[in-house]
Amino acid sequence: MEHLTQNELKKMFLKSWERIEKEKEEINKINIFPVPDQDTGTNLAKTLEGIKRKIENKEFKDLKEISKSALEGALISAQGNVGVIYTGFLAGFLPKLNENPVNAKKLAEAFEEGRKRAWKSMANPKEGTILDVIDATAETFKKEAEKERDIVKILKKAIEKAKEALLATREKMEIFKKANVVDAGGLGFLMILESYLEALNPEKKERER
Repeated sequence: MEHLTQNELKKMFLKSWERIEKEKEEINKINIFPVPDQDTGTNLAKTLEGIKRKIENKEFKDLKEISKSALEGALISAQGNVGVIYTGFLAGFLPKLNENPVNAKKLAEAFEEGRKRAWKSMANPKEGTILDVIDATAETFKKEAEKERDIVKILKKAIEKAKEALLATREKMEIFKKANVVDAGGLGFLMILESYLEALNPEKKERER
């Protein structure tokens, strides 16, 4: 797949809500930072649900139109630190999808802008969190898009690096090391990436059955 249109983006958002809603308790269980209130998964699901409500029963003429609606949904529904960071990511990512369709290089630019905005979304951003997972994703997308045009192949590589970054959060933060967990928000972002891949590569799921 060399280009992304509004139809794929819609599938990506709906699939990510489905995945997080289904697995939010798994994320909640490991939520100990910045406070152990076990609501990271719930907050992320509610943020994604806001996007779902804005886009699910509508047809969009292009990426610009769906991006505007999705961002509105996230801004209205963002909850908790994870919701604020993910919405910050989208505030950088979505406006870059301003032409139809977009190729891998344009998508890499969108991930990079999303990364920058995610860091700026918190007053006191910390390494060893979801931000590391977002960084790894954006960096890999940028690197791979220089030599590869297939968006699905690039996303697979980005997910591999995102997993490595997520596992590394356990070593970067003493609180995670003691509890032997990874960052809950980072796990949520990884699940979102995996659901994006599933939306773009549905035949993979069929082959696994």
